[in-house]
Parts: sequence; C-alpha cells; structure tokens
Amino acid sequence: MAISNYELASKPYTRGLGDKVTTVVEIRLQDGNRYSTNQRELAGDRTNEPEDVLIQAVLDILKAELDTGAA
Repeated sequence: MAISNYELASKPYTRGLGDKVTTVVEIRLQDGNRYSTNQRELAGDRTNEPEDVLIQAVLDILKAELDTGAA
C-alpha cells in the first residue's frame, strides 16, 4: 500500500547483530520517468511490519531532518 504515492523501492532488510540490529528501508516516489528515493535505517528488526508503517517511519525521519524549527 502506497502512502502519498510513495512505495518501497526494495525489500527491507536487517543490518547488524544483537541489540545493534537496524532495518534498512528505501522508499521511492515516481512521477512518470522521474523518481527520487530515500533510504534510512530504523532501529530493530522491522522487516515484518506492514509496508505503509515502514514508509511512514521513513517519512517521519525525513520530516524531522528537514524541519528547521525543531533544531
């Protein structure tokens, strides 16, 4: 399920061991032949979470990074 036309660009995968496991999630926004991708690491093993939850988690991180008022 896509959120605001975003979709997963690839299958999420884990990186790390033990309590340092992260899930790498890459999302893609496409408009015709043009597209952009964003990849972020989420804490823990989140590979079993629904697609829309993972997309929203990456969008939340991006929003926090771009929100100059929160700095």
